[in-house]
Amino acid sequence: DKLMPLKPYLEKINEVASNNTISVNDLSLGYTFQQGEIDSVLIGVDSVEQLKQNVQSLKREISIDVIKQIDLINVSNITLLNPATWNS
Repeated sequence: DKLMPLKPYLEKINEVASNNTISVNDLSLGYTFQQGEIDSVLIGVDSVEQLKQNVQSLKREISIDVIKQIDLINVSNITLLNPATWNS
């Protein structure tokens, strides 16, 4: 599987979320939303309930300490971060 190289990074994200008693959803959306260079966040959902969860996640502020922990995760193969390459 092409995405298996991402597994250790995803495990680290789960660890950061768990250690800081925050859901991975809150962490992912909150971190992204708090990045100064990102003007907007596009969210895809499968249900109204998921949309409501995501909106709540965007309202939660992630601490600077948690942001620093995520910033330390360095994916060496940046191609893995581009969803356009996942199915090719």
